[in-house]
Amino acid sequence: MKIDPKNMKKEGMTGKMVAHFIATLVMTFVLAHAITFMQLTAVTDSLMLGFFIWLGFFATAMLGQVLWEGKPAKLYAINILHYLVVLLVASAILAVM
Repeated sequence: MKIDPKNMKKEGMTGKMVAHFIATLVMTFVLAHAITFMQLTAVTDSLMLGFFIWLGFFATAMLGQVLWEGKPAKLYAINILHYLVVLLVASAILAVM
């Protein structure tokens, strides 16, 4: 991504990290409502929902970064795998609550 670490220190990452944390909370909130709406109680069912949300929305929507923005495929893989793990972990936790 050719990010200069010196600029990162100048700009500060705290605000970006807080914004990303809030975005993750919103995503988890919506996932919790989907699990409740579908009345899923089994962890396996919630994991399937998390997987299909990832496949249908994240993996497909983020593919545009590679196709149209010229981002590296490795970066795409890292990003979508990050969201897969987040959605699966959140799905499992929400299922047992």
